[in-house]
Amino acid sequence: MESTSKRDLKIDILRFIAIMGIIIAHSTPNDIIFEIRNFDVTLLVILLGTSFFISNNNKKINYFSYVIKRFNRLVIPTWIFLVVFFSLFFILSLVLNQNYYFSLSQILSSFMLLSGIGYVWVMRVFFIIALVSPLLLNISQKIRNHTIYLSLVIICLFIQLLFLYIYSKSGGVFAKGLEYILLPGLGYSVVAAIGIRLKRLHFKSLIVYTLSFLLIFILFLYLNDFHSTQLDKYPPGIHYLSYGVFCSLFLYIVLHFKPVFKIFDWRIVYFISRNSLWLYFWHIIPVQLIFVFGLDKSIANNFFTRFLFIFIVAFIFTYIHYRLKKKLKRGVIEK
Repeated sequence: MESTSKRDLKIDILRFIAIMGIIIAHSTPNDIIFEIRNFDVTLLVILLGTSFFISNNNKKINYFSYVIKRFNRLVIPTWIFLVVFFSLFFILSLVLNQNYYFSLSQILSSFMLLSGIGYVWVMRVFFIIALVSPLLLNISQKIRNHTIYLSLVIICLFIQLLFLYIYSKSGGVFAKGLEYILLPGLGYSVVAAIGIRLKRLHFKSLIVYTLSFLLIFILFLYLNDFHSTQLDKYPPGIHYLSYGVFCSLFLYIVLHFKPVFKIFDWRIVYFISRNSLWLYFWHIIPVQLIFVFGLDKSIANNFFTRFLFIFIVAFIFTYIHYRLKKKLKRGVIEK
């Protein structure tokens, strides 16, 4: 087993793969590519759990202080980005003498991390996972047997089915509570629990976990008449989650092999990984530019050019943001 104190570059590579998968999804690829990469959000949640384990294992957590830090790390940057985003498109609407592109309800819903412009809902999920991560770590520490832990995880995954059924039969505020809080909270908490366990798994146990989720995915693929995992994503169901967990664990396994690892062993990969939060935010701007101004009919008229446009613009914004932040930090230190 690796030392948990040493930075695991495989985790960085997986985060890079996840963020690139999201950008690919928002570049409107064909159905096959879209379906294959539909593990990206699940992978990010697993990595949240793994990072939490690495940072907090065998440490005493001041829960109130921890929650404040996670709020500042996840919610505040989202709000800052949204201010920049809505201001930028407001200026564009004035310059081009057009009606503003977003309604007040979209703006408010975005700041509440609900639906809004889309995209920012993942920050709500990440914050919910952050709230329950100390509890998940405590459970993982108490259950030493990997098989028992896996069994508990799978039981909780199937409990999700019960709540999905209740959700399908309910309406109003109660249904919204299930949709926005409980169902993503429970479903992705199961995924985060696997991430929290990941660094403790021996290779054999890792194989067992991977094959278990492959079998669950195949079962629900059959039960759901081989429909797309995307149809099971909002709110997250077992079909969607099991696919994401299987792919994530499989990728983690193959990265143990040096030839595969070396494919991704590049400075730019680690830069993107370590700045993935802001790359995610900044990529929303070119995606919306394509949508608002119909750029898919000109410079972004196919998947490849759309992907290049979104990635290059997002990367430039991220790099400028990184350099400005570094200069500001250096200036504060020098003072």
